Amino acid sequence: MNVIVIDIQATPSTLTWSDYDSSLYFAAQSTESTEDADRLYEAEWKDIIEYRRRTPNYGSVIQRIDIKRKHGKLSVKIHCIKHLDFIVTELLFVPSEHKIVCISYSATVEK
Repeated sequence: MNVIVIDIQATPSTLTWSDYDSSLYFAAQSTESTEDADRLYEAEWKDIIEYRRRTPNYGSVIQRIDIKRKHGKLSVKIHCIKHLDFIVTELLFVPSEHKIVCISYSATVEK
């Protein structure tokens, strides 16, 4: 049994295997709120009295972990596939299409 320790920056919310079990896809929550985005926001609204504070734009990032076995050794590479503007709750790999299907939920709550 081989154990692989992978350092990823976020906690995965969902994951799925590829058709040949050589890649693992996962989605993790991300926020757009970076220093650059905050600076742009402040520059745009610098002369305006702020009524409401800007909220970060929550979304997800889908990543792929490629697992390769060569000469009895395992190697791992992580690739960023897509940044999405919504939160992914489920992933499904469709082998016949070689595509990933994702399901999300709305973060909007009405009173």
